[in-house]
Amino acid sequence: MIKIRMFKINFILLLVCMSSFSAVEYEGMADGVTRKTIKRLAQEKKLSAVGVGGGMLGDIYKMSISFQLFHSVDQMEARQLLVDVINIYLQDINSSKAIRPYLHDYPFMPKNVQINIWVQNPDRSDVAVNQIAYMVAVNGMLEYDLPRDPVTRDQRELLTETYAEAVKILQE
Repeated sequence: MIKIRMFKINFILLLVCMSSFSAVEYEGMADGVTRKTIKRLAQEKKLSAVGVGGGMLGDIYKMSISFQLFHSVDQMEARQLLVDVINIYLQDINSSKAIRPYLHDYPFMPKNVQINIWVQNPDRSDVAVNQIAYMVAVNGMLEYDLPRDPVTRDQRELLTETYAEAVKILQE
């Protein structure tokens, strides 16, 4: 009886260790893909990474990067930038054969990535009240915001659109 209990305890410990190894393994792979994307976007888009994250409980269902951009953009430039960043990140994720078995959805889609971009002037001051200060892509939705209201500090949303709508506008 004691041998059976010890076997069960050892087996459970082995399963816990194996699942911990798997999690560490795919988290490291996700970090590697994200680092590759950050380096590429720093060179191609002049974006400065300020944070990374994701959703990884049993598998990888979300990956995210936050950036700062140090020049103002108009609505069309912001849309193009956000779509380009999403596409580059998805390309890097989906082309990694090593991470593929751990992705909750393959191919990863815009709903699986989150991109945050805070916009400031080159001197790192806030952009003007009528310019885009923040853009985010989350769950397949793209949002563009003006600076917070200086009095109420409320967020001022300029526009929300789906990823598909943004791509269609850019193609026209």
